[in-house]
Amino acid sequence: KQPHPNYTKTKKQKVADVIPVMGEFSIEGLETGNYNFVVEIRNKENKVIASKKSFFQRSNPKAKINWNEIDKVVVEQTFVQNITSIDTLKEYINELYPISDVNEVGYAKNAVNSNDLSYMQKYFYSFWFSHNSSNPESEWNKYKEQVNYVNKMYGSQINKGYESDRGRVYLQYGAPGSVTSGVYDNDTYPYEIWHYYVMGNQRNRLFLFYNRELMGKDYKLIYSDAKGEVYISNIDMIIKNLYRGRTLLPDIDWSNKIKEDLRKEGFRY
Repeated sequence: KQPHPNYTKTKKQKVADVIPVMGEFSIEGLETGNYNFVVEIRNKENKVIASKKSFFQRSNPKAKINWNEIDKVVVEQTFVQNITSIDTLKEYINELYPISDVNEVGYAKNAVNSNDLSYMQKYFYSFWFSHNSSNPESEWNKYKEQVNYVNKMYGSQINKGYESDRGRVYLQYGAPGSVTSGVYDNDTYPYEIWHYYVMGNQRNRLFLFYNRELMGKDYKLIYSDAKGEVYISNIDMIIKNLYRGRTLLPDIDWSNKIKEDLRKEGFRY
């Protein structure tokens, strides 16, 4: 278990037979989850000599991490305090982009550009705490395994796997249910169609990638019917043809509008 970044206090006291301790936290912004309220007594070597904890549950669906208060986050005694290389931490933060929302991307850029180890540690810990308040380290480790996988599968000499379109989609939505691949011939670029049978609250969503370089792993996303992704009007019939295993042959009777859409996206026929 890790301490909450915004609900940790430390107070030094002189030695005495009895020391009354009083304090309070406002939990208005505390996220939904299971928590332990923990009080520890530590000696001057920072070793715990006594502790007591009390379990409680919190339901607060409106609460979110306040990114404007990153400076208040405490990372001591968390897994993040052991990440002391600025370059390593920058890379770890960059790896979060595929699963970050607009606000998180902005704060991540600020953290990386700050070149401030402490600030980057606080951002990194806050990010994973917001994803799993019970065990942010475990959540990061699971995600890191996925990053390592996409780096191996989709990385190139130019870009790392998580920077590629296929890597981003994999990290954001998970592994596709099926993949249909088309190899290069006289009429087509190499392509892949990823089919997600269930993707959150969406079903039967397709992603079409193609490789204009003909070789290597640099596949670009040119179409998806998933919400918020690249969408080209009138390309549905082409997606269906590809998914059935057909090739992009010039004698297929497509409308001029569809041909124009394809031409703009770099397809040859």
